[in-house]
Amino acid sequence: MTSLRSCLEELPILCGRLRETSDNHWEVAIDDAGLRYSVIEQKGSMPAYGYAHSMKPDFGLLTEPLSLVKVNRDRPIVGIRVTRFRDGTVVGLSNAHALMDGVGAWRLLERWAKHYRGDPSGQPLSYNRQPLLQEEGPIAAPDPRLDTPLSRRLLAGFVARSLLTPWTAATALVHLPGALLGAWKADLMGQVPGGEWISTQDAVMGVLVQALATTSVNRRMEIGTIYDLRRLPELGLSPHYVGNAATARALNEETAVLARSPLTLARSLRRLAATVTSERILADLRAIQARVAPSEALRYMPSFIRRQFADGLLLNNYSRFPIYRVDFGRGPPRWGDYPRLPLNRVITVCPDPQGDGAAVHLTLPRAELRRLILPSGVASLHVVGRR
Repeated sequence: MTSLRSCLEELPILCGRLRETSDNHWEVAIDDAGLRYSVIEQKGSMPAYGYAHSMKPDFGLLTEPLSLVKVNRDRPIVGIRVTRFRDGTVVGLSNAHALMDGVGAWRLLERWAKHYRGDPSGQPLSYNRQPLLQEEGPIAAPDPRLDTPLSRRLLAGFVARSLLTPWTAATALVHLPGALLGAWKADLMGQVPGGEWISTQDAVMGVLVQALATTSVNRRMEIGTIYDLRRLPELGLSPHYVGNAATARALNEETAVLARSPLTLARSLRRLAATVTSERILADLRAIQARVAPSEALRYMPSFIRRQFADGLLLNNYSRFPIYRVDFGRGPPRWGDYPRLPLNRVITVCPDPQGDGAAVHLTLPRAELRRLILPSGVASLHVVGRR
């Protein structure tokens, strides 16, 4: 606990409580009220978590449950559960995404591990959001992505989909060896003119989406993808920032075109990434502040996110997360996982724990998962739960 306390001294906001201000905003009161922490002792051996044995079904046992968002209540906003087995330990972290995104969560675990090993050196964690709060500058034009009022009906649908997703969709795990990823990238690079660049991540997404499009019954595919604002140095956000620094963009492509070649999506993703600039991000934030009254700020959902709950596909690339650098003195973890998202179609690319390529989490409606034909060279899918 001493090491965790030392780490949290850098981030007192994680021990605060949500409260409502006089102008109807929400804020975190830094009052040192504490987080939820527990240690569970198990008599048996730790399950062989990995491709053939997902952590997802056990998340309720391995993480500290947090209640729904409560304002002006003494409710922790971060939970940590340490589960000790006879031959291993699992560290589970839970928090609200608005407070801390995935990159921030892994940064917190990595920093805590350094304190645990008695090495507090290095740059402390940061929660300085000031670069995102610049008031001066242009305001972005009205964006149709923000034109969906989050009515009670839509909110009810969001909650219902969250509860139904485990029954309507299934998640499968697959290992993509590094040699295979390199071959995919080399093949696509050989199809483009000199000077054009296709990243390994874009190549992976292109090949996997091509496989999905081949068996899809939809004429077009709505595809959303997540970007980390820490990767925009001109924005001035610290790489050690642990708050929510995720933004999203979307594209809409003809399914038949995606099915012909993975190059279509790979190129589209490169063009989409070029639109994620600090100027555009700040203009978007100022547009939200200008168009939405403070009391209504939480009542808007991006339109393409709403469409993700219908037939959309979300692409999430965790390949640069420092998860396998987290070392509490016994070496890096042998497996890391994240909870199932309340969406029917998700492709998440994570690093392989052995450093050989990538671990891919595919969430799809069960019928689509049964129809899916894997790309050449990919091993069998390991389906989480019943198929």
